[in-house]
Amino acid sequence: MSNSKPIITMDGIVLDVDHYKKYADGPLLLKCFEVIDEAIDAVEEGAKIRLHDETYIGLIAAYWALTALFERHTGAVAKEVSDKRIENLRARLFGGDPGPTQLPVSKPLDQPVILSEAHLEQVDDYTLASLALTDCDNSQVNLLGADHSLSPEDFRNTIVPMANAQTALRLLCRRLLEDKIGSSSYLPAGETLQ
Repeated sequence: MSNSKPIITMDGIVLDVDHYKKYADGPLLLKCFEVIDEAIDAVEEGAKIRLHDETYIGLIAAYWALTALFERHTGAVAKEVSDKRIENLRARLFGGDPGPTQLPVSKPLDQPVILSEAHLEQVDDYTLASLALTDCDNSQVNLLGADHSLSPEDFRNTIVPMANAQTALRLLCRRLLEDKIGSSSYLPAGETLQ
């Protein structure tokens, strides 16, 4: 099992679990997907992953992002759970008991947080669109599954992702319109970005 240590980028950013805790699940999962996809491409093209090369650092970033996700959803430290699981598995195998290994149960999700334009401004267009669609989809599922007498918690869990999606979509529209020389002809009749 890896004993991955935090690394410091050329920009002085420390990549560790605390760095990735500030990001929502969607961007973390997308980051991990992109890193693994790039590593697969590199290996398929015959490249070797070397200590401290771009792919290696990307894999460490994905490691810390997954560590943050695991802790957020289970309340446990992934490395400790993994080490304990391997230790228990070895003990059971040597003892002749091949029973299943238990993992920590997911803890209830924290309440969603409304994201600012300043936060979303740092995200590329594709990720921004993905976040907006994910939040819209989740909100729709929550709203359609509700009994229409929403509790305050259900209301917040529905409205906050919708507000985030609207903010992300507003910013994405602004970016795309700026690319089209400020033309507003792509907006529905009577709508502006204000």
